[in-house]
Amino acid sequence: AGLLFGGFMGWKENKVELPLNDLWMLTISKAKPRWILQEPKNTTLQRSTSKPKARARHVAVVIDSRLLIYGGTDGMSLLNDMWSFDLINHLWELIEPSNSGPSLLN
Repeated sequence: AGLLFGGFMGWKENKVELPLNDLWMLTISKAKPRWILQEPKNTTLQRSTSKPKARARHVAVVIDSRLLIYGGTDGMSLLNDMWSFDLINHLWELIEPSNSGPSLLN
């Protein structure tokens, strides 16, 4: 399977670029590949930290059953946060390391 998180929607020539924070999985099997929106179970929480801020130009990696995303931009400022998405339980978690890590990424 392939994973796609966030990015910008719009066209630069129209000066309209909206950052996204949706997560999609591309299933790859003998049947025709299919995109499936991954709905997190904790987005019903009334907290702004229940899922990552919309962003693009971030770094993402899958380790075991977790998707980690770090940094990027929301179109206005650079982001320096790290999030983990549990691919089995469909839950987002803000990761807060005890020390400083990489510099801001864009």
